[in-house]
Amino acid sequence: MTRKITFAGETKSIRQWADEGDVPLNTVYNRVNAGWSIYEAITKPVSRSNTNPNGTKPSIFTRYEGKKRSVAEIAQMTGWTVNTIRHWIRTGREITPKEKPVIEEVEGMNSAEYTLNNMLKTMSVNEVRVHLMRGMA
Repeated sequence: MTRKITFAGETKSIRQWADEGDVPLNTVYNRVNAGWSIYEAITKPVSRSNTNPNGTKPSIFTRYEGKKRSVAEIAQMTGWTVNTIRHWIRTGREITPKEKPVIEEVEGMNSAEYTLNNMLKTMSVNEVRVHLMRGMA
């Protein structure tokens, strides 16, 4: 027995409804059985993999400072990671540059303090930590 569904005054089988949309029959069955409306089941696009064929994530472009920019460009401009910028775009959060700590030079600093002070003027705290852990300071 074929299951019939009535929607917008028309009664059809799930196969007939699926043939009208761009959603595979199996997906329509699963959606209807999960309680979706027939309209949503046949019209909502199937989400595709979040990667390109070569395994990389697709580029996301958005407007930042009045220009269309890639996530990688925005990450470089702001000092945040690409994943952070992607997350902010998905959640609608405003993209703001990373703030650098304000360090004042103090008279009488030794060379290590002076080096650390200069590093903090040009790098984030996390970048300084990495440099110090690797012995690059």
